Amino acid sequence: MHLVTGATGLIGSFICRAMLKAGYSLRALRRKTSDMSLVKDIQDEIEWVEGDLLDIVDLEKHMQGVSGVIHSAAFISYDSRDEALMQKINVEGTANIVNVALKQNVSHFLHMSSVAAVGKKITDTLVDETHTITPDDNLTGYARSKWLAEVEVWRAVAEGLPAVVLNPSLVLGPGDLDKSSTQVFKYIWDEKRFYTTGTVNYVDVRDVAEVAVQAINQELTGERFIVSGGSVSYQQLFETIAKFFKKRPPNIKINASIIKGLSKLDRVRTLITQQKPLVTDELAQVARNSHTYNNQKVREALEVDFRPLNETIQWCCEELMKKEEKTYLKSPQ
Repeated sequence: MHLVTGATGLIGSFICRAMLKAGYSLRALRRKTSDMSLVKDIQDEIEWVEGDLLDIVDLEKHMQGVSGVIHSAAFISYDSRDEALMQKINVEGTANIVNVALKQNVSHFLHMSSVAAVGKKITDTLVDETHTITPDDNLTGYARSKWLAEVEVWRAVAEGLPAVVLNPSLVLGPGDLDKSSTQVFKYIWDEKRFYTTGTVNYVDVRDVAEVAVQAINQELTGERFIVSGGSVSYQQLFETIAKFFKKRPPNIKINASIIKGLSKLDRVRTLITQQKPLVTDELAQVARNSHTYNNQKVREALEVDFRPLNETIQWCCEELMKKEEKTYLKSPQ
């Protein structure tokens, strides 16, 4: 039996599908308010338990009889006001679950991190797993929380936890259009006009799930793997999505300095309306990216063949358009 956190999210739901297909039995941690729409096709094949990463008693109870743990739950935001919450969920929650895993002697632990925790320097063009973050690096709040979460995992490894860390780049898949990485598809569906000059690293969610299953099958420990299919300009990514959606692609180029200026204006709107910011300084940081994360280690260790971008985008767009009448995709008013 494997315990999965974050099972109702994009990455977690596809890991669950791949694990079930491989013959594993699963117990998944969920909250009372969890949206089950991404797992409705496999919901009855999983043992669901209600709990919280911040409740150690819950974790100890639900981890009984578990041989392995897949920790994919995380809170993602590029709003600096959410940093305290990200620290609470991503860092404290990870510390709790690795501590309980150590106490209950699980045989293996898979931590789903992010390339944000690998970091990069402005001068980097190719980044691999040997890159190390320091407290002086200019990190987004999300990157800082994922890095500190990894610190908790490596501390547990030093204490005897058999754990492996996966660092996926931007994960593309037919998830919830109002959450996480799938919002990029909503941006194109709504025919927004702007694109940035930066580069984005991407990976198909099905590839992430397959890597996770292989890492579990091999019971890898003490290693981290960048899981990324490649890199592409934001302009090319947007144009590819627009092609399969049959939408107009963004055609106004803006750079990071413009985004930074817009973020200052948006801060005023946010203070007045108390709404979530549309543009932030942290988004400006992301827009400056011009590097590629090296996937050589995972390709050699697990013999992974990553899906090409066109195949991934076509699949995502087709799956999302199937949901159009039911829930997500609404034409702009």
